[in-house]
Amino acid sequence: MSVTIIIKVIHTEKGIVLAPEIQAPANGHCQHEMLFATATVAAAIDAAKDLNEKFSKLENKPGEKKHVH
Repeated sequence: MSVTIIIKVIHTEKGIVLAPEIQAPANGHCQHEMLFATATVAAAIDAAKDLNEKFSKLENKPGEKKHVH
């Protein structure tokens, strides 16, 4: 059996937002696969939070016009 992990990355005014989805067959799947899929989604969410914090500290935020002197 296998599971599928889909992580949509959306850039909004609030920063990077993730829309994760774990697809597993209805007729059963391995607990280890689900554990790995859940851990992968959690790591992606943590990474997005870290990036949003770093972007918020930048003078020129991604997507904004650059200030040239």
